[in-house]
Amino acid sequence: MVLFDIKLIESKIYQTSLTILITGLLFLTACDYVKNPVQNSATPGPDTGTVIKRKVLVEDYMGHQCGQCPKKARYLHHVLKDSIYHEKLIALTVHAGFFAITTTSGAHPYPTKLTTADGDSYAVDFGFEPSGPGYPAFMVNRVSNPSGGYCYSDASSLSGPISAIVGEAADFKIDLSGISYDANNNKINGLVKIKALKSFSEGSYKMVVLLSEDSIIAEQKDDELGTPPAYYVPNFIHRDVFRGTIPVNGAATSAAYGTAVFTGTSIALNQKDSLKIQGFNLVTTNYQPALNPAHCTVIAYIYNADVNSPKYYEIYQAEEKKLK
Repeated sequence: MVLFDIKLIESKIYQTSLTILITGLLFLTACDYVKNPVQNSATPGPDTGTVIKRKVLVEDYMGHQCGQCPKKARYLHHVLKDSIYHEKLIALTVHAGFFAITTTSGAHPYPTKLTTADGDSYAVDFGFEPSGPGYPAFMVNRVSNPSGGYCYSDASSLSGPISAIVGEAADFKIDLSGISYDANNNKINGLVKIKALKSFSEGSYKMVVLLSEDSIIAEQKDDELGTPPAYYVPNFIHRDVFRGTIPVNGAATSAAYGTAVFTGTSIALNQKDSLKIQGFNLVTTNYQPALNPAHCTVIAYIYNADVNSPKYYEIYQAEEKKLK
């Protein structure tokens, strides 16, 4: 069986894009769409100082019947994440909407269900469905873009908004070191810890804890491979797929938009809070297709939940930890 690895499918395209991108490091400064933009004069490496910097959560909304989506996903993963921002960028692929509909008949069926109820809700709430700008659609820390709304339609236009965030000092620190995976019982346990790195006199904040899974093998339409039937890939490798939110603090079900933290009228410097994951079962939750814990990651983020704030929905910090 041949697996269509994203890297192998577009190696030449990737090499060309990366060459152009690196060449432009010293010259591109605008946030508007340009070909392969990069804002910084040097590739950002790991933080070496004591100041904790913000991380960026990039959400890629797509579907397995979206032929344009794989090319943009490759750029997100192999250029932006693997070659430039590394651990500063957390990628999350959300299958939702019309292009993610499953089909079981015809010469090219798409039977694998990669959608979630939470993902479908996000796609509607942020205007991607049912009659939005089309896929793929990207969000960067859920920050509104200069044109209004939250959507960026091309991965090559993301470098500007990403660079603007990763250089900033973080307002919060998220600690996932207490999260553990019980392999004998297929359960996730532990505390998601959060600490304020500055004081706040007002505001409302929530945390979302979710699960992603890398390298799910399923069908995908890929226009880069040509016209039908060549564009139908039955064994495509789907990267960093959103598998749903995780219940916390004893709740029976998870909340798509998270749980309130720092619920007082103000937040003091170094004030702490936490959310507890207790016995979240990866088997009885009945994921389809079944989860592979070796490919799963817990992601947590804190965002502005004040509906009256101009930064409503903006993610202030994100963190991730692989289960195994």
